[in-house]
Amino acid sequence: MYLKQRIEEIIKSLRPAFSREAAFEWLVIMVWGILLCNRAPAITSYLNAVGLSEYYYDHALHWFHAKSWSAKT
Repeated sequence: MYLKQRIEEIIKSLRPAFSREAAFEWLVIMVWGILLCNRAPAITSYLNAVGLSEYYYDHALHWFHAKSWSAKT
């Protein structure tokens, strides 16, 4: 349980990098998808790992190109 809590703390510390709540929520989904994925690395695999259908593929793909977050400080 400690590992899950620590991961959540790290993710929450990244919130200031996002100008929109929706973009931050997609970060949370993608991080957990990456961590839980046991298939070849791909957006569909990440979504499946967190229980989301292919309906969300375009939304997830758009997240990677969104201007509502930046890795630059």
